Amino acid sequence: MTTECTACKGTGTIILSEKECSDCKGSGKPKAISLDQLSEKDLGKLMGGGIKCAKCQGTGRISVIEPCKNCAGRGKFFTCTVCGRETTKGDLCESCAKKPLVHVLSAECDTRELDVGKVYEGKVQGHANFGVFVDLNPQIRGLIHSSNINVIPEIGDKLFVEVKNIAQNGNIELLPKSLKEFQLIEVEKQLPRRKTTELSKYLGKLVHLSGEVIQIKQTGGPTIFTISDEDGTVQCAAFEKAGERAYPEIKSETIVKVIGEPSMRNGAMP
Repeated sequence: MTTECTACKGTGTIILSEKECSDCKGSGKPKAISLDQLSEKDLGKLMGGGIKCAKCQGTGRISVIEPCKNCAGRGKFFTCTVCGRETTKGDLCESCAKKPLVHVLSAECDTRELDVGKVYEGKVQGHANFGVFVDLNPQIRGLIHSSNINVIPEIGDKLFVEVKNIAQNGNIELLPKSLKEFQLIEVEKQLPRRKTTELSKYLGKLVHLSGEVIQIKQTGGPTIFTISDEDGTVQCAAFEKAGERAYPEIKSETIVKVIGEPSMRNGAMP
């Protein structure tokens, strides 16, 4: 991640002082012009007094500058996407770059967020004669073939797996990975934010909505959160178990990000 240096405003240099341009003596106009070297356009500028001194670009002043000490002349700061420490360049600091990255997929991610060769955190979902099923999130399940397993993990165990292959039919082949040192990095699906008044255009499609929780209602089934944004309100259902409060950490007036599929109820948006 990069942020602009506030000391130099992203230029990488600090203006120490200004002095008169030595070429034009402060006039901003060239002291000598060779007419035979001017184009027709330049001749027009000359007639209109628009030819500028090449050295000071018509200002008549030359800035005395030095590299910005705050950003070492880079004009911006790089921060490590994993630990947040400042780096000289790139997305990872030297320490994090040496440690393997383990990606943790958020619930809304699908196979489009998967990359062959990368390592992910998963949870054992089930066993079969031919291998072990591993969930990378609620939507993505892969298989570690029995030929690649030395010790059978228990259902519910967390483990690290490398994506070896993603078949055309969607089947995901995984390899177990044993890591002593690693860096966890969260992967979120990048969805454009939609407003409450736009949701009817995206029925059945995954969308991102954000706003303030103005009401929470527990039913015999899901928990109903009423979310308000700058355009209106909408009800969002979350389900853990029948009659059990979903996301108990969320209170009224909390600002939340909701990802889900809009649907109609009784012919209208709920």
